[in-house]
Amino acid sequence: MYKTMLVNQQIDDGRKLLEQLDAHSYPRRFPVSAALWYYWPEAERWRLVIVSPIADRKGPDYGYSRIQEALGKAKTTSLSLDDITLIGMRDPEFIELKIAVGTPWPESLEGRARPLRPFEDSYVYRWAL
Repeated sequence: MYKTMLVNQQIDDGRKLLEQLDAHSYPRRFPVSAALWYYWPEAERWRLVIVSPIADRKGPDYGYSRIQEALGKAKTTSLSLDDITLIGMRDPEFIELKIAVGTPWPESLEGRARPLRPFEDSYVYRWAL
């Protein structure tokens, strides 16, 4: 099976969603510790992974409802809740993701865009871990 490509529209829509999640202050703040597009080989698709302590503290149902709310405000065209995976900082899946992704490079270096990974499995927006 061929690996699908992550396209610019998905990257832009992910950025719009993160801007909406960041727009709130306390008590509606939605902290995002890491956010990246990651290619899940077993599912053969790209997923926007959002790592947040909200999933640990208030549970995934609450987290997904907040993400859905932000999606409505972000006015994305290529992104739906089905494309998003929310995981907590204490989730075993997060440990596996950290091993798989490693330490991403910065988004740009001296104004020049550069790949965020040495291989093509992810596109990282932030990695504050």
